[in-house]
Amino acid sequence: MLTLALSGAFPQHTSTLAVASVIGFVSSFGIGLGPVPGLLPAEVFPAAQRSSGSGLANSAMWLANFLSAQIFLTQALTLETNAFVPHLVILVLGFLFALSSVPETRGKSLEQIEKEMSAT
Repeated sequence: MLTLALSGAFPQHTSTLAVASVIGFVSSFGIGLGPVPGLLPAEVFPAAQRSSGSGLANSAMWLANFLSAQIFLTQALTLETNAFVPHLVILVLGFLFALSSVPETRGKSLEQIEKEMSAT
C-alpha cells in the first residue's frame, strides 16, 4: 500500500508502479491478512457467542468494504495522487492495534483461548 500511495509522486513511472503495487497488495493480502476477519472471531469469542460474534464481525468487515468502495471515487477526485494515503494510514493504525490488542492464538486450543479471554 505504501508503494501504491507513493506511485503518484513519480509521474513517469506511475502506471507501472501502481499496477505492480496493486498486484503485490492483493496477492499478499489474500495469503496474509485477508482470511483473518473470518477466522479470528471464531477463535476469540466464547462458544456460546461464537456464531453471533463471527456474524457481527463479518458484517462489519463487509460494511467497511462497501463504504470504502462507495467513497473511493470521491476520494480519488478530491485527493488525486494521494488517494491511497488514507488507506495506508488505516492499515498502519490497524497494524498497531493488532500488535497491542489482538491475542496470539497459534498452537492453542479453543478452550485455552476462551479461558485466557475470560480472564482479561
